[in-house]
Amino acid sequence: MPPQLLSQEDVKKLLQSHPLWELSNETFLTCVIKDRNYQNLVDLLLKISEIAEKMNHHPDIIFSWGKLRIDITTHESGGITLRDQLFIEKLDQIFNQSEIFLS
Repeated sequence: MPPQLLSQEDVKKLLQSHPLWELSNETFLTCVIKDRNYQNLVDLLLKISEIAEKMNHHPDIIFSWGKLRIDITTHESGGITLRDQLFIEKLDQIFNQSEIFLS
């Protein structure tokens, strides 16, 4: 049985408490990180991949010079679940400890 979707109200509260993230396509939580230092983004990408492996919950990631885009959803549920909430909470902890520019 797939994880239960969060209610629209729960998603709204989640986004209010995690301002780096936004709702995209009604089913994804998205964060865009910018930094002119290429290695900072590579290091961050590696940290994100470690979390994804530990949680067995893998985001879609677009990596380009100066920018890292992270999209997370629970595909089997067709939207945002507690798994996604826990994932972005872990990422926000990393973001708060990093020296990158967050947008």
